[in-house]
Amino acid sequence: MPDYFGGGFIDEKGNLVINIKGKLENGKAKVIKIIGSNKIRFQSTKYSNKELNNIMDYLNNFAQKPEKKNNI
Repeated sequence: MPDYFGGGFIDEKGNLVINIKGKLENGKAKVIKIIGSNKIRFQSTKYSNKELNNIMDYLNNFAQKPEKKNNI
């Protein structure tokens, strides 16, 4: 997954919304080039999907250690 990709979702109107970390126009251009369509909404985000997954992996690994279970 690219470092600028912050995930995506379908909004309440049925539009695809892509979250971009960093310079919005750079990430937007890259996504449009990959998908081949500009009928997408874009918004800025603080963290990339990769960063969020790394945090989740760390927390899951931490939670699975028996000696740490009482500290969660």
